[in-house]
Amino acid sequence: MKAPLISNRAFFPYKDQIKEYIKQYKLRGDYRLRLIMEPLFSNLARTNEMLVSIPVTATTIEQRGFNQVSGWFGSNQLFPALLALPKDRPQAAKGRHDRLSGPQRFVVNEKLRSACLNRDICLVDDIYTTGRTLHEAAWLLQSAGARHIRSVTLAH
Repeated sequence: MKAPLISNRAFFPYKDQIKEYIKQYKLRGDYRLRLIMEPLFSNLARTNEMLVSIPVTATTIEQRGFNQVSGWFGSNQLFPALLALPKDRPQAAKGRHDRLSGPQRFVVNEKLRSACLNRDICLVDDIYTTGRTLHEAAWLLQSAGARHIRSVTLAH
């Protein structure tokens, strides 16, 4: 079986200004900052691709108050093809080795599996670090029958 993730497009390199943006938006919960990046992501909603974000846990939503990726899409909804499972600690707290070797904490949403069949999917996430998360998501979506999978991230 061939690798399902064809390419990743990052809008920015993960450097000082973007690091500060992520810190304020995602980690400090300044939801107003979503509006800065919303125009970049709004064009994705105009494609025929199914837009799927890497899911966050209910605990993360409860603590932060929002899903950082969903915020960039405004009223355009992302398709919940993946569901988050509880996790031990945030990805940002893990080193490269732990990120690459640890289990992923999401699964295909079985209620929506058939909607992925023969669809082109664009995975969306905030930061592409090792690629493990996006590749794992792509494998899961391919197992659900997705035809073509690519990803877009804010930064790499």
